[in-house]
Amino acid sequence: MAQIKYWLFAGFLLALVLIGAFNPARAQAIDLAPFDAGQPLIGGMQILKEQPGRALSVADLANAHGWQPASPGNVSSVLRASTTWLTETVSNNSPEPITRWISVGYWRLADVQMFLLDPLTGQVQSHMHAGLKQPGSARPLTLPTMESVFPIELEPGQQVQMVLRVQSGGWRTIAVESWSPSSYLSALQQTRMLHSVIAGIALASIFLLLLSRQRLYVLLATWLAIAIASVTLNLGYGIPVLSAWLPGKSLSALVATLAFWNSLFLVLISAVILGLDKRDFWRRVLAGILVISVTCSALFFFIDTLWVRRILTIALLALLAVLPIMLWSARHRIPHSSSRLMVVLLGLAWASQAIRVVAFATNWLVDYEKPIYLANVYSQVAILLLIIGHVAQRQRERERQMEHRAKSLERDQRVQLETLVRQRTTELEHSMLAAQEATKAKTEFLRHVGHDLRSPMATIMGYTEMLQARIVTGSEASRLAVIHRTTDHMLNVIDDLIDYTHDAGKDRIDPQPVYTGWLIDLIAQQARALAETNANQFVLKVENALPAVIIVDGKRLRRILLSLLDNSAKFTHDGQIVLHIRCQLGANPDQVSMHFMVGDTGCGIDSDEQAKLFLPFFRGRSSQGSPGLGLGLRLASTWVQHMGGTLHVNSQPNHGTEVTIELSFPIGQERDVQPSETLGLPPVDIKGNGRRLWLVEDIPEVREFLADWLNRHGFVVLQSPDGAAFIKTMQTTAEAPPSAVLTDYSMPGAGGDAVLAAVRLHWPDVPVLLLSAHITARSSSDQALTPGFDAFLPKPIDFSILAGELSRLLDPDNTLLKPSSKDVLLTDESTNHESTPSHVTPQSPHSQHTRATAGAQHDAAPPQARLAELSRLVEEGALTDIEDWAQTLRTDLPEHAQFALEVERLVEDLDLHALNKLIAQSQ
Repeated sequence: MAQIKYWLFAGFLLALVLIGAFNPARAQAIDLAPFDAGQPLIGGMQILKEQPGRALSVADLANAHGWQPASPGNVSSVLRASTTWLTETVSNNSPEPITRWISVGYWRLADVQMFLLDPLTGQVQSHMHAGLKQPGSARPLTLPTMESVFPIELEPGQQVQMVLRVQSGGWRTIAVESWSPSSYLSALQQTRMLHSVIAGIALASIFLLLLSRQRLYVLLATWLAIAIASVTLNLGYGIPVLSAWLPGKSLSALVATLAFWNSLFLVLISAVILGLDKRDFWRRVLAGILVISVTCSALFFFIDTLWVRRILTIALLALLAVLPIMLWSARHRIPHSSSRLMVVLLGLAWASQAIRVVAFATNWLVDYEKPIYLANVYSQVAILLLIIGHVAQRQRERERQMEHRAKSLERDQRVQLETLVRQRTTELEHSMLAAQEATKAKTEFLRHVGHDLRSPMATIMGYTEMLQARIVTGSEASRLAVIHRTTDHMLNVIDDLIDYTHDAGKDRIDPQPVYTGWLIDLIAQQARALAETNANQFVLKVENALPAVIIVDGKRLRRILLSLLDNSAKFTHDGQIVLHIRCQLGANPDQVSMHFMVGDTGCGIDSDEQAKLFLPFFRGRSSQGSPGLGLGLRLASTWVQHMGGTLHVNSQPNHGTEVTIELSFPIGQERDVQPSETLGLPPVDIKGNGRRLWLVEDIPEVREFLADWLNRHGFVVLQSPDGAAFIKTMQTTAEAPPSAVLTDYSMPGAGGDAVLAAVRLHWPDVPVLLLSAHITARSSSDQALTPGFDAFLPKPIDFSILAGELSRLLDPDNTLLKPSSKDVLLTDESTNHESTPSHVTPQSPHSQHTRATAGAQHDAAPPQARLAELSRLVEEGALTDIEDWAQTLRTDLPEHAQFALEVERLVEDLDLHALNKLIAQSQ
């Protein structure tokens, strides 16, 4: 009896154990707190598959039989529709509430439902619905993916039983993973970015392959396009769009067709690589395969989905079975190692694809599905790369064969070829001589073109100078000055064009000390004239103090900025053009960084044209109908780079353009400025008539140059090296008041303000002209900066402006600027009738030598025929021809050598007015 009780008790315990084993609700709970990065949950779940024709509900699960641990092998349903139940108890063992997203894949699962049950009572707490049949708006989470995702929120210590009902069309295994929301979204974004990159590379490869127009490459491009489309649909991209206008059966047929044609094109490519496409038997076989493929593809759209999958599996296996036969047939046509490697890769790709098809059909090797899939993908990529290399190698082989045939032909016809070579050698020598002559002719042509382009401009400049000699004040003088400077700018543009033709380099940069204010004012005056052509307003903005002198290729910088300003003026109407200059000293006190910005409010530049701005001869759509060659920005950018700077363009359509230049220059000294750099315009004809001027300047070179110019125009110049010496001389000697005082502003000891105060004290009626490089013409209009001075001239001195100011201050009737009927010859008595202190040096008028020379030339004038020829050349502005005329005169008639030298000097100074006067005096 005791034994019976013992066995009854043991049976009762065994029953409890068995009930616990088959009751899914008793499974140990899975803590979801650490499962936040896509950890799989299948391994801890229980699975139950519904029997065909027997539908289960959630309430039936507790009493259902057949629950077993889930694994990759028993969660798949291949080639048949099925309904699978999965369950697991999940919990939150962390001290904080958590939210987890449970993803259920594959996306092609037809219907996925999640039930959240109370683990103790079994009551349904939540029911969510997803799957391919559910539209995106009806799913628990609206995400940019076709995958089924369910949210679960758990409080600390809470447990819940998760039940999944998955209705599958028999496509693939089911994957259940746990994510945190941020991890899922991040992984989704990274996956999409990776897919986008791969798709971009594939599309670029397709484009390049199609460009080759070779049969094999076109097949490769088509295969790649089909593969991309197949993979895209398998990943779920485009499914919402296709589902909107394709029924489910048609969508499945489309996916199957793409998969089938992917393998079909692999067969065709293999046949081409192995050379079987040139054999009649295989050409008929391939044609039959194509016919069967088209028939199967059309059949897919008219039969049930399950039959589509079955037929697809059979067709793929039949297609893949062709591989061994193809390899055996082409075994003697694979002599090269690259071809043999190609065959190995083809075999690997076909083997992996065959294994995938068989495993898909038989649910075999489910655990190795991903490695097999990757092996298939990698082998196909390797095939693609190797095919390209193989084709290149075949091309090289064909070239070597052609070379070998050429050498054989050369050996067979050596005598004939030697004769031909000699003939060709002679022809090449003649061609080389012709090319050398053409190069020489090109150089000569460029020289003459430069001469022909410069000559008309020189004529304009010459006549402008003649008018400036008569009109030196008022608006007419300003306009003439603008004409002169603009003409000079055109000459610079011509030089730039020739520089570009000669491919000018960095060695053409010629940095020299230049007055900063003068250079900016010169650019601003011409920019203002350019802006006015289309009724624009020009604005000059100078930020921070400018150094008086910088070492720069002033002509080149001026050309660069005026080219940019000219572009702004051409494409801006009734707007504003700005030149903004910012100066900044760096760590090196002898170096200054300058920022130039040319901006406008014009039409702007389209974004698609901005990358082409620096191409030579490029003209955008907005420049059609505007003058120009399209070289401005190209030359500006090239010269800025040669000067060690950078140039950037920022433009928006209909919002204007800004061109920014960053350059760095050494700071120079005023004493280093060459006299040629102080010449703003060619000299004008002014008559000093012996008037006395006092020049106060601390830079010896500038002082001597100004004194020489004034002396040559009939003034008597007294000089002082600085303000202190001038004041001392004025106070200690009984010097008569001069007609005017010209003084610098910044000088050691006593500056221009001290000179002004001393003159106002001793000679109240004597005008004082301020000469300075530290105050620009822009600021000179502000009387607070130049108080008390009668006139201001920025350095370098513009002699046409100086002549106008002297005429205004000394002779309001402008008699100084009116050329007299006879030249005034200053005698020694007229120039030295004043007593001169020991430290003040009056300069003997250079006009004595000039006028005496002119008189000698008039007495020994060349023949009238020669003078008539010279007059014609002057009228045409042919400066180079005038120089040739003078050299010929000096050679043919040595007694007129002095006259020829005077003509050459006047041509060098571009003083056509004086040259006309010399001809008139000699006739």
